[in-house]
Amino acid sequence: MIYKYLRFALDLLYPSRCPVCGEFIGYMDDFCQKCRENINFLENPYNIPESDFSMSVCIYDENISPAVFTLKNKGGNSPYAFALGISGILRDYNISNEIDFIVPVPMYKSDKRKRGYNQCELIAKELSYITGIPHKFNIVFKTKKTSHQKELSGKERKSNLKNAFTIKNSEEISGKNILVVDDVCTTGSTLSEIAGLLKNNGAEKVFCCTYCHTSLSKN
Repeated sequence: MIYKYLRFALDLLYPSRCPVCGEFIGYMDDFCQKCRENINFLENPYNIPESDFSMSVCIYDENISPAVFTLKNKGGNSPYAFALGISGILRDYNISNEIDFIVPVPMYKSDKRKRGYNQCELIAKELSYITGIPHKFNIVFKTKKTSHQKELSGKERKSNLKNAFTIKNSEEISGKNILVVDDVCTTGSTLSEIAGLLKNNGAEKVFCCTYCHTSLSKN
C-alpha cells in the first residue's frame, strides 16, 4: 500500500508514460491498453541448465523492443512495467514465498559507468517493492568484459563467459533460494552461468526470470 502511495506521489511530479509509445498512463499501469494488447505473452517455462525454474514474460519483437530501448537509455516506466510482469510469473507459479532474495544480472563496471546505471538493478528494486522480497546487489559481480552472446557460436559463448562472474559474500548464499532477474534472455548462457555459480557457492535453488526472450515461440 505504501508503494502505491509513493507511485501516486511520484506520478504527480513525473506522470507515467507507456514505455513503448510514450502515451500517458495510470500510475499503476505498465503499458497503455493498445501496446499491451500487442505484446506476445509467453505461456510456459523453459529450461536453462542449472536453473530450477526459468521463464520470460513475452517474446522480444518489435512490439516490446521500444520498451527495452527505453529501459537501457532512460529507464522511464520500463523498470516498473517489467517488474510487474515478472511478479505475475512468481504469483502464477506460486513461488514468491520460496524466494529468499532477488539478484540482478550484473554489468561490467565500465559498462555501468557509461550507462549510468544497471537496468537489471532497476527491475530488481521495483520487483522488491511489488513483492516484498528483498534484493541484494552485493552477491554476483561481473569481473570480465564480454562480447554480446547472440553474436557467438555455442562454443564461443562458453569461452566468452568463463570466469566472467564472481561471488562475494558467499555466506549469504548458503541454503538460500535465489531469483536472478534480467531484462532480455537471448541464449540463456548468462543465466545458466550465474545459476551454476550460485549453486556452487551453496545456493539451494535458483530461479531465473526475464521480461523478454528472443528465440521462443508463443506456444
